Amino acid sequence: MQTSTKYNYPSAPRDETIFDEKGFKDFYKALENYDSEETKAFVENQNNSFESFVKDSNVKESLQKSLKKNYDYANYDCPKLTSKGIFYVKYEPQLVLYHMETVESQPKKVLDEAEFGEGVNFTKGMLGEVILGFSPDMKYLMFNKSKAGTDWSTIHVVDLENNYKVLEDEIGGVKHPEDTWSADSKGFFYVEF
Repeated sequence: MQTSTKYNYPSAPRDETIFDEKGFKDFYKALENYDSEETKAFVENQNNSFESFVKDSNVKESLQKSLKKNYDYANYDCPKLTSKGIFYVKYEPQLVLYHMETVESQPKKVLDEAEFGEGVNFTKGMLGEVILGFSPDMKYLMFNKSKAGTDWSTIHVVDLENNYKVLEDEIGGVKHPEDTWSADSKGFFYVEF
């Protein structure tokens, strides 16, 4: 006979005093600050709770097997055709952005999520979200990355004419960036929080 164990999920911190711009309570607004001690403690409690739940069961192993079986295939995102050729994302299992000058040419690696260190993700993991935009002259590519899945991201620029070099300058503290290159390709616009 199988017995069920009660699972106590950690309570999220709530703030009854924060209101959004329309006057509705925004109970969990404080959790958007992923650097706050309160948010860090909540995330750690979630992780500890999950680990204790799966530690003595076969749930984790069964879930891992099922996910591996269902997601173990070549996975590509929709390609983007440009005047410089074709850009596409392949998941290996991390996200890798490739460029092909023609359909017959060998793909060249532009960006590899694994090269940015542990816990860094290209935002959303989709080509349309990773590549924020090509400069109008097609010399530069603006892309987006975030750490540990947060909404906050950092914008980087790749020099497409210099061996896909990621330029040293970066812009952090950006939320939901968009393709906003200037018409002369000398820069782009963004909102920083």
